[in-house]
Amino acid sequence: MFCEMYKQKIQQKRFANDLNINYETVKKWRVNSSNPPAELIAIIADYLGVSVYWLLTGEKSKDPNEDKTLIC
Repeated sequence: MFCEMYKQKIQQKRFANDLNINYETVKKWRVNSSNPPAELIAIIADYLGVSVYWLLTGEKSKDPNEDKTLIC
């Protein structure tokens, strides 16, 4: 998620504000002390323009015929 934010030049404060998430919570996600809750996964994926599958796994697709190279 943070790699994609970096690619899109989205700062953590902007991300938090745009999604109405507490900035301190986003910072915790960044240092891996917690993860986004399930109810935010689809919202975050939509915001970043990525699939929910990619957000959860870092892989392009779950289709075994597609490249499984990590995007970030």
